[in-house]
Amino acid sequence: MTDAHHVAGAANDSTTVRIPTNDHVAELTGRQHDWPEQTLQNPDGDPFLRGAACLRGVYDTVVYLAKRLFLWIPRLLEAASAWLTETLGRFYWLGTPLEAFTPAR
Repeated sequence: MTDAHHVAGAANDSTTVRIPTNDHVAELTGRQHDWPEQTLQNPDGDPFLRGAACLRGVYDTVVYLAKRLFLWIPRLLEAASAWLTETLGRFYWLGTPLEAFTPAR
C-alpha cells in the first residue's frame, strides 16, 4: 500500500509523491514533525515559510529516496568483491575487463 505524501506539507503545496505507507508515516511525516511548526502549518500563507517547506521537503524526500534506491548498491558491490576475492584470489580483477575500473597508481 502507498500514501500520497505532501512533500512540502499540505499547507504549503499540493504536490504529492506516492510512498509506501509504513515509510510515509515513520520516515517522511516523522521528519516533517521535526520542522518548525510555523513552517509546516504556515497558517498565514507566508511565501518565505512556503519556500522553506519546499526546500525541507525536497531534501527529506531526496534523502529518503537515496537510501531506498542507492544504498543497496554499495552493499552488493562489497559482497561481490568479498566473494570474488575468496573464490578467485586477492587480485581477481587483473587480466579481466574489470581492470579498467581500478584506480590509477
